[in-house]
Amino acid sequence: MFRYLLYINFILLLSCENIIIPESEIIDAYVQKHKNERVRVFNVTECLTECFQDSGKLISQSLDSNILKLEIGHWMNCAISLNRNVAGFDYENGVLDLRIIDIPSGVKIKDEDTLFYYEYEACECYFIFNFELIGFDEIPDSILINNKPINNIGVFGTMLNQLSTQVEDTLKTKENARH
Repeated sequence: MFRYLLYINFILLLSCENIIIPESEIIDAYVQKHKNERVRVFNVTECLTECFQDSGKLISQSLDSNILKLEIGHWMNCAISLNRNVAGFDYENGVLDLRIIDIPSGVKIKDEDTLFYYEYEACECYFIFNFELIGFDEIPDSILINNKPINNIGVFGTMLNQLSTQVEDTLKTKENARH
């Protein structure tokens, strides 16, 4: 009887033991889960500060030998870089949704939950992204980035548009008041 209690106690100790997985292995598994092998090329420029009034846009696209090549300008958080992001995509019914996925900068395991930490900055930048995607027979009808239209405007551009609208409205109000 004593021997069986020892075995049960030993099994319980093994099942309750915290298994420590190195942070790098957890992050590598995260990257592999989100990375799409059909993304042959994924490049991003440095922040282009001179583009503060530009809207996100499709700059160029071509299809050659089942390889879709895209060059896209888009506003995103300043922390975007090849070291901190991985690319994937979903393609369904003519809609290409490019996924630019943040790679966690840290991991913490608390109880049974895995918490990922990411780097963000309190700014937006205009970037140009280059993609080469394998396995396409046609050019997509529509392109999104992270399920949002590519023709976005940065915070500064949005503020300028709002200010411009306010000035126009004020001028129209004054003009109407004169008549």
